[in-house]
Amino acid sequence: MRPLFPLALVCLALCFALVVPAQAANSFSSAGEVGQWIMDYYKKPEPERLADALKVLAESDGISEDGQKLIVSFVGAALAEAPKAQEGFFKAVQDHEKARLFAIPAFWFMNNAEGKALIERAGKQWKGTGVSELAKQLLASQSPNLMAGSVRTSLHLDHLWSVFFATGNAE
Repeated sequence: MRPLFPLALVCLALCFALVVPAQAANSFSSAGEVGQWIMDYYKKPEPERLADALKVLAESDGISEDGQKLIVSFVGAALAEAPKAQEGFFKAVQDHEKARLFAIPAFWFMNNAEGKALIERAGKQWKGTGVSELAKQLLASQSPNLMAGSVRTSLHLDHLWSVFFATGNAE
């Protein structure tokens, strides 16, 4: 198995290179703080902070495309484990333009009926550039079952690490 090197690099980049001032009433002061929180999330889940984390990361420049994918798989896995937090998360990101574009794929990564329903709802209720199109695109494609089968690519392995950080599931 490949070490956590790529995911660790993303987290280190968040910790040291992407210092973003916190938005008003955000529970994180920087993207680096979010990165550290993600790595410890499975030890003490705080699903009520997922929207704040996503808002900070969505505003951060310099996160690679693969890094963005890992963020949405982490958030999706965490939301799938916290059904009571899903409505609060939906409402908390609905007015944040960039976070909405991360939230919709996170719903897709939930890989369940609740995630699909959140995508449908977001596509109808949320306004903004690309929202409706992204929702339609994801609804038309099968959500990935990251836990099925063997590891297929290095990105798949990185997504599995995201699931681990969200759930603590060592599988």
